[in-house]
Amino acid sequence: MNKKNMIAKGIICFLLTGVLLLSLVGCAGRETRTDLENIAYGEDEQQAFDLFLPAGKEKELPLIVLIHGGKWTTGDKSTYAPKAIEFCEQYGVATATIGYRYLSANTAMSLLLDDIGSSVDAICKTAAENGVTISKVAFWGHSSGGHLALLYAYSRADESPVPVAFVCASSSPTDLTDDNYFAPDNIMGKSNIERLFSWGIGEKYTYETRKDFTEQLKTCSPLFLVDENTVPTLLQHSSHDSLVPYSNAVSLDAKLTECGVTHDFIIFQKSNHGLDQDPDCTAKADELFAEYISRYLFE
Repeated sequence: MNKKNMIAKGIICFLLTGVLLLSLVGCAGRETRTDLENIAYGEDEQQAFDLFLPAGKEKELPLIVLIHGGKWTTGDKSTYAPKAIEFCEQYGVATATIGYRYLSANTAMSLLLDDIGSSVDAICKTAAENGVTISKVAFWGHSSGGHLALLYAYSRADESPVPVAFVCASSSPTDLTDDNYFAPDNIMGKSNIERLFSWGIGEKYTYETRKDFTEQLKTCSPLFLVDENTVPTLLQHSSHDSLVPYSNAVSLDAKLTECGVTHDFIIFQKSNHGLDQDPDCTAKADELFAEYISRYLFE
């Protein structure tokens, strides 16, 4: 090999070594998302949460809490972990997906709300241990998860460890006094509704005696908790939901309008309970959700 080729080879090796070193330094200095999973906040196995903190996290961040559905009796926080990670990375916010005790003969709706409050408190403390102060919280949920999100935001915002900024609920029960739950085409069925509502209010409830429990059902119905101080609300519902009556969403929309509460109501015309057949509506909901984050979580 002549002297010219040796010099050229040396220069190439030097440059390649420099590029490699720069790459390694860049990787070493690059921050990654912090994932804190299965953090217990109570003794029940369902009382746990997953918390995700964005890369390059600030010292103060807002929080989005995702609440899973499942008729208040099934489901798992892991269902929404991918969505929580998506929100964390897309919007640069802290996100958490929470578990809660299932509704049962020994666990009324009020205890599920206690779990939401306890989980938010524990999430804030865990974030602080990782260098992040939570400034505000928003709730996001589908079906019974959306119901719990609305119920907590409407009835317990004053008790929240941090201010509640807004709530987003899709296909969610809002009025448990609505007789449309007992419509012939409701796929949940009369006996299941009677059982769930009995557990929710902690008393024996039947279709025949339903009027005797109106006041108890109202305490579990976001519709009857709305006033002029209710937090901004983003609603999504199918016009032919076969599980949660569309009339629930219509009634809540009217009540929010009557009380002058900032809100948006997106009606899905082709989808059923899962809201998965109206791409235009989904895009609009995503756009509004981003606007709510910008307006209510970061301002």
